[in-house]
Amino acid sequence: MAPLATILRYRDVGLPGSGARPRPRSFLSPDVVAAQFDRLAAAGRPVVRVAAVLAALTGGPALPAGAVVLTFDGALADHHGAILPLLVARGLSAAFHLPAAPIRRRRVAGAHKLQFVLARADTLQDVTAAVFDLVAEHRRAGAALPHGVALWDDLAAVGAPRDLAEREAMFVNRLLRSGLPAAVRGAVVDRLFQTFVTADEAEFAAGLYLTPAQAAALAAAGMEVGAMGDGADNLQGLPPATQAAEVAQSAAFLAEVAGQESGRRLFAYPAGGWDEATLELLPAHGFAAGLTCHRAPVTAGSDPLRLPRFDAARDLDAVLAKT
Repeated sequence: MAPLATILRYRDVGLPGSGARPRPRSFLSPDVVAAQFDRLAAAGRPVVRVAAVLAALTGGPALPAGAVVLTFDGALADHHGAILPLLVARGLSAAFHLPAAPIRRRRVAGAHKLQFVLARADTLQDVTAAVFDLVAEHRRAGAALPHGVALWDDLAAVGAPRDLAEREAMFVNRLLRSGLPAAVRGAVVDRLFQTFVTADEAEFAAGLYLTPAQAAALAAAGMEVGAMGDGADNLQGLPPATQAAEVAQSAAFLAEVAGQESGRRLFAYPAGGWDEATLELLPAHGFAAGLTCHRAPVTAGSDPLRLPRFDAARDLDAVLAKT
């Protein structure tokens, strides 16, 4: 089926950090993003809104050939300070998907905690050793977890590179993104963040994330503003009641900061995680679209609640090659 549109997903975009808050290597420079915007323009790829894609999927106006949608996840302060001016200067629109807890309650998202732990630690060996100690601590407290060696063999061996540092990075990322039960994983990441980064999470979050006023300013500037859960890093497999609370708080947050009407709300799945319960909850709370991390184009048969997105940092060359 021919592509209808391409949705690009930008994750962590930020200005250079400081000694107190070094930027993780995974953060994309705004200069790189600006260059990508200009490449899209040079290739004649028109930028459209998510709302235009939804309209086209439901019998509305057709999209221009080669249509692209720009989306930004994570609610970083630099999305307002660095990315919004780039968009406005070029007359472009983008959709910003905001997790509520970092803005409302000054909590650092679990994925960001892990990124800053890896950025601040002197060596990966220090992080790996701390992870083994914390897993052992949870085992002694009664958690049904494998021994550290078994975890290493399971998570660092599959498709493992030969370089030890790369294997350690793979192990830490796999373990702390999906390799432990959610409750244990969250507790381990919290302790690592306190050990390697800071014990003052609220102060750190205040410098990292948008304020409510900045979130509202994105909407006032004509950008689409969507939700990205409240505090969960991944909704897949969570109890329906927990997911319902996440989605309900997301809807309330959008109404608060962007005046979003029911039936037009956008939702980006945190860490790409969703299940059948999520798909049932979104329409009930006024969400018209759910954006995934599945890397594919939008086609005429795409489900509005499971819209695919390419990773802009990894996939732009391939997207432009298909023009």
